[in-house]
Amino acid sequence: MRFGEKMREARLGCDLTQAEAARRLGLKQQALSKWESGYSIPRTVDFFLMCRTYGVRPEYFEACDFREGVSVKRGRGRPKVVATAE
Repeated sequence: MRFGEKMREARLGCDLTQAEAARRLGLKQQALSKWESGYSIPRTVDFFLMCRTYGVRPEYFEACDFREGVSVKRGRGRPKVVATAE
């Protein structure tokens, strides 16, 4: 199962809509939608806050392939990890 699908499953397990979950996480609904659809990935702090909000341990996502749909952008400065749409 992909990371975004697992995130959606955890959110639905709490009976939350994307709007409700985004509000609890202090995010825009668009950001949560992008995570669940695989267009972007959460920052580390947002990931752990999401786990706490959904009542799951970070290990819940261990079976996910975090590399799937993710590439590294190179340019000036540090390389940046970005999610890519499939």
